[in-house]
Amino acid sequence: MAVPGKLSDVVSAGGISPPDIIQANLSKALATGYLFVVSLAIFVCCLAIQASTIRLAYSMARDRQLPGSKLLSTVNPRTGTPVGACILVALMAGLFLLKYAGVAFIAIAASGMIYISYLLANIAILRARRRGYFAKDMGFTLGRFGTVVNVLALVWGASMLVNFMWHRVATNPKPEETDGLLEFGVGFIDGIPIQWSVLGAVLILGAIYYGIAHSRIPSPVVEQPAAAEPAAAG
Repeated sequence: MAVPGKLSDVVSAGGISPPDIIQANLSKALATGYLFVVSLAIFVCCLAIQASTIRLAYSMARDRQLPGSKLLSTVNPRTGTPVGACILVALMAGLFLLKYAGVAFIAIAASGMIYISYLLANIAILRARRRGYFAKDMGFTLGRFGTVVNVLALVWGASMLVNFMWHRVATNPKPEETDGLLEFGVGFIDGIPIQWSVLGAVLILGAIYYGIAHSRIPSPVVEQPAAAEPAAAG
């Protein structure tokens, strides 16, 4: 779709929002319908993210790997819903309302954390590959290219993580650089870029919990496949 008016005028005016472009190119009825579909798609995506987070919290609590695992792994006997995990995720989503400065800052922090999870997953996959786990016949394999793809994924993920963590006002600002939108009134916190603060909070809280409850956290039980029955003598 074309940007309405002269592009130079739009740039000098500070840009134009996607809804303005849609409304300038479609009739009022079509633009309203289009934006309604987009809003519905965003709503569905948010529900999908919340649902996957609930499943993750429930599965980790079921293996007793989270604080309050007994409560978080509780399932409603009639609906089968993990009520505790649902309430936890809803409260976590509401934390942003305590200091809401716009969806852009949420996206900044979330993107960096997502890339960290991808990087950790690829590290675990590479370790499993080096131990021979993928040498088994599982129906699909990358063959000799598996390690190459794995290493390239790690290089890409690490470079993207550095890009996200790099201090820039546009993509990773300090709270004191957000025109007061995210300032907490605490000097040293307001001087730390957002990505660094979020990652530091996760690492500190995780280290505290691990240090306190390490001896009480059982290792997840991995079920071994049953041995094949010996063939009957014919």
